[in-house]
Amino acid sequence: MTNSRIALLVSLGCLITALVVLSLPTGTIAQSAGGSTVAVCDLGELINEYEYSKDMVETLTTAKNELTAEMEARDAKIQAQQDVLMGLNEEYEGYDEQLKIYREMVIEAQIWVETEEMALARRNLNFRRTMYQNILDTVAHVAQDEGYTLVLVRDSRDTSADNIQDLVSKMQNRKVLYNDDGVDITETVLSDLNLAYQKQR
Repeated sequence: MTNSRIALLVSLGCLITALVVLSLPTGTIAQSAGGSTVAVCDLGELINEYEYSKDMVETLTTAKNELTAEMEARDAKIQAQQDVLMGLNEEYEGYDEQLKIYREMVIEAQIWVETEEMALARRNLNFRRTMYQNILDTVAHVAQDEGYTLVLVRDSRDTSADNIQDLVSKMQNRKVLYNDDGVDITETVLSDLNLAYQKQR
């Protein structure tokens, strides 16, 4: 086979490949050179728009407000007891008893705050772990249903920045530079997440 004939066959093959690629309809599953079918998903949008996540934030905010209110009430009582002490002479017969009450109130408040904050932090962790696991499971389910073998995190396309450091950070942390809208499964995943959560309520 002559070199010119080989070159002609190679050119023809490239032309056919190009025509096939160009003829693919919009939304066709993107396939990498290694054979993987790739999709993208906006994790930030899932977290912000997931109804479970919204309810979680509301629940934790309410619990935090209740904790703050109780702390303020205890502080007010401690301050009142401190005022009592300040108005007493140390030679007063009941001074030691009032000092004891004050110390017990302070210690009790400190222990209570630490315990409640630990409980709130643990509750927050459990909430977020459940949220994250639900998202991962749903992404996997949608990907399998739609024939994807790899799902990448899609960042916001917003390139605005207050300063050069913010812009550089966005550039360095960006995971996907471009994707066709047809391979973005964010809305499908979000819909499935909220539907499943509504059924559990």
